[in-house]
Amino acid sequence: MLDVYTIRKENLLYLLEERWGGVKKAMGDAIEMSPSLFHAYTAEKPIGPKMARRIEVAAELPHGWMDHTHGKREGFEEIDVVTVPVFDVEASAGHGSLVESEEKSKELFFRYDWITERGFHQSHLGIIRVKGQSMEPTIPNGAVILVNREDTEIKNGRIYVLRYDDMLHVKRLQRLPGSLVQVISDNAAEYPPFVVDINSSVEFQVLGRVVWLGREL
Repeated sequence: MLDVYTIRKENLLYLLEERWGGVKKAMGDAIEMSPSLFHAYTAEKPIGPKMARRIEVAAELPHGWMDHTHGKREGFEEIDVVTVPVFDVEASAGHGSLVESEEKSKELFFRYDWITERGFHQSHLGIIRVKGQSMEPTIPNGAVILVNREDTEIKNGRIYVLRYDDMLHVKRLQRLPGSLVQVISDNAAEYPPFVVDINSSVEFQVLGRVVWLGREL
């Protein structure tokens, strides 16, 4: 799956050839950029969101064009994709990670048809990293998870990201009678389940359901 920086780089090189005939100075002048800096962007320098918007203005392209793949290139099938933000937080599959901020650190791309077929809405999706071993083997330590923040109604046995007592967790949830909820780890031998009264004074908030995970091998 391509990240946004790779796609922006491919789009920059595509525009350089198609709009400016491969002449770096011409495109650099259009963006009002020095030759050395423009060359760096065509080589190894990452294209951030501000620079992507600047290129779109110079090329008279719609906002966000640089962040998406376009058309068939070198035999690859045309695929519509959507961006999903990666938040700079960790959800604990352990004893809890303190939530300090939820700044976006980067973006990942998913197929548009994969998103829509599942009834997801792009604006309600987010990606975070999981820390800890309590959800192994289902969710390994270090995996990234896609969270549907629109799906916060507890369905028994599903996995959710939740905020509990100012900590961020990823756990299975099970409704119990009254206002009780059982919080379950898949690695139950080391992390036994516990029960929360959602009407108590302790903060308990379901932030979204886990709908996909990815990891490096």
